Amino acid sequence: LMATFQKSLGLWKTTALGVGSLIGAGIFVLIGLVYNEVGSAMPISYLLAALSAFMTAYACAGLAKKKTVAGGEYGYVKYYLGTTGGVITGLLLMIASAAICAVYGFAMTGFIRTLTGFELPPLFLGMFFTVVFVVLNDVGAAKSANFELAMSFILVAGMLFLSIIFFKNAEIPSVDFDLGKIAGGAGLVYLAFYGFQTILVATLEMKNPKILAPKAIYLSLGIVTVLYLLLAVAVAGVARGTFENPELALEILAGKFLGGKAEIVIAFLALLAILTSMNGVIFGFARRVYAMAEDHYIPKIFTKIHPRFHTPYMATNLAVVLVFIFLYFGDIESGAKIASFSYIASMLAIHSAAIKQGMSKAINGLAMLINLILLWQLL
Repeated sequence: LMATFQKSLGLWKTTALGVGSLIGAGIFVLIGLVYNEVGSAMPISYLLAALSAFMTAYACAGLAKKKTVAGGEYGYVKYYLGTTGGVITGLLLMIASAAICAVYGFAMTGFIRTLTGFELPPLFLGMFFTVVFVVLNDVGAAKSANFELAMSFILVAGMLFLSIIFFKNAEIPSVDFDLGKIAGGAGLVYLAFYGFQTILVATLEMKNPKILAPKAIYLSLGIVTVLYLLLAVAVAGVARGTFENPELALEILAGKFLGGKAEIVIAFLALLAILTSMNGVIFGFARRVYAMAEDHYIPKIFTKIHPRFHTPYMATNLAVVLVFIFLYFGDIESGAKIASFSYIASMLAIHSAAIKQGMSKAINGLAMLINLILLWQLL
């Protein structure tokens, strides 16, 4: 297994893979949904989710520093907690990855409409771009990471610009400290902080994973957390009432303060963010599926490696089938909740593995308590 992948990822490409996987649903899709749930207390939900994410980053970085395994979270849980925990974690992450890609498909509809004037069905958009990124990931990790690096620079600049514009027009809002709603919002927005874990599944393609992986995890999460909190505070200061189309919240606010053409720019940035995030999600999905197939927990066909590009192409192709199921039977809100629930549940196992490995019981125990509260609020 260790010799089958090409080691082509350095620090910045690995960090870009994490940043690209993070930026997407967190701001351009979920921020309006969370605002409708929580109101002007939304930044507190983001802060609570960020706190949980940093404790998870601590666990993930510690595990990656000690040992390199195939399959990321699945591999670590299996190694430290046993087969049952590993398989359940792997299946939860397969469900979450497919669900979030479906959410991206639903969200694309509005942004494509703004850009082109055409109303394209989510099923078509979701499947089309899933296939595009399956092909990109089949070509190789380096090309996938190059795409993430280029897009990340554009998205970071766009988010900083939006924050500045909104802060110039912001007022200090009254905040309703409803802890139940805030926790529920954090549970939903936790999905925004899932992405740096993609770095864990790329360790077999890194040049020096025990050093690079922890650095890239902290770097990617730190960069994105600052951007999220800036924009969340800015939006809370300018938003009024609720959004009829919450997935288009940033587009609506940009149009209000910058004019109609700004909506086109934001729709373009949002589409880039979604596509960048989708690429990272599919990258991680394929490596987990490959590892589970190598261990004989799912069909052996998913262990096939492309003879030219040295990528797990059959594992990547499975994403097409699962994303179709969620697009056909679900909607944007149910998809987001299923993805968040599955991601948070899988992180309970990661923190348990970190404790078993000898890491801080206090930090990991607190993270597990927060995650249990978030899961309860999502039910």
